[in-house]
Amino acid sequence: MLATFTLDGTTVHVLIQYTMVGRSMPTGSWKFSQSFPHLPGLFNYARIQPDGPVMSPLDDLSFVDASFFATSRGGTEPGYGISLMPGLNFASRIRPSDLMGVFQQVLFGTSDTLVLSGPIFMPDPAIKLPPRRPLDPDHFPWSAEVVTPVPGIMLKAPLKAKPLTLGGKLTFQATEFRIYNPLTYDWLNQNRTYLPVAAFLGKISIPSAAIEVDLAMETQAGADSATLLGTFKGVTVAKLAGTGSLIDDMPDPLKKAGDVLGKLELENAKIEISTAGGRLAVLGTSATIGMPDQTWRLWPGTDHFDVRAIYARFDVVSPFSSPRIDVTVGGTILIEGVPILLRARKGDGFTAYAELGGAQTIPLKRLMQTYIPAVPPPSDLTIDAMNVIVAPGTYYSFTTLIAQ
Repeated sequence: MLATFTLDGTTVHVLIQYTMVGRSMPTGSWKFSQSFPHLPGLFNYARIQPDGPVMSPLDDLSFVDASFFATSRGGTEPGYGISLMPGLNFASRIRPSDLMGVFQQVLFGTSDTLVLSGPIFMPDPAIKLPPRRPLDPDHFPWSAEVVTPVPGIMLKAPLKAKPLTLGGKLTFQATEFRIYNPLTYDWLNQNRTYLPVAAFLGKISIPSAAIEVDLAMETQAGADSATLLGTFKGVTVAKLAGTGSLIDDMPDPLKKAGDVLGKLELENAKIEISTAGGRLAVLGTSATIGMPDQTWRLWPGTDHFDVRAIYARFDVVSPFSSPRIDVTVGGTILIEGVPILLRARKGDGFTAYAELGGAQTIPLKRLMQTYIPAVPPPSDLTIDAMNVIVAPGTYYSFTTLIAQ
């Protein structure tokens, strides 16, 4: 332990360094769970651990040296060249490990080391914090939309890796390696979307379309594939792939809006990659667009099954070699004033499936008078679940579970 005291006017500041792995100590002499024994874990695909297959991703890291820093004020720590925040911090040099998944063998050499550092936020145990707002899909604990500080261990390492070429058409420039781990299962059980996670952050470029997008790729130990996730800004359907090739796979009523759809912007995208012969290969891509001003009329001649707040997801298998496109269209339909989420895929002829998210009191009498007028209606009852299937212009069906 090394303690440094600094006098700033009449205020004394303290910086205490606890060395866990020294330069002369062997790799593996310390791991995070020795200092934080209740760390939640994830399944390790690379190997089965002697004490079970679930372990913290922090314990997958290979430390060359490692220290905790407790400081009364922020500042720069010269030994690692990092910024410290008031409170408890961690800093280390690590070697690439199988936690880095498919990127371990294509980004790093055998002698590479990274400087990994960040704060550890440990709430006062005497103060009971309310559950946090759940993470949105495809978001991470370090995403800009998340209220900070997040209880747990939040570390990052800057990267200077060369850009990787994907499929001969895309390049990915990794800029950071990130890792987050909550401190206890008790806290995780109250905030179930804040799972342990490790990921690479960077930019993907499509030179032919003059597109550059920020993406993140979650990694899993031992996995031979991964998914790049990104949010697009200013990228239209037409700019990405040429309007015609995508619009042709939409439901017929939406094809008529071809010019409008081509101008719509992408909301997010995914790129599935894997290692093949030591190189990265693109298995498939998907992109989602929102169409809030469009209406899809499932049943001609009536507005009973109008779909609004529409989105479309385009999934492309083998995008750079014999591409195959599938389209999923989703949105909201109103059944007697009750909104129900709907989805439909090109693969099943755009037969639409909708499901009630939770219990609702639906006016069964009015429902049956509207859709099944020949059947005597029962009294209004609360419905715990309802499923709707609509094959446009062919048939529709309802399945309901009445509350006990």
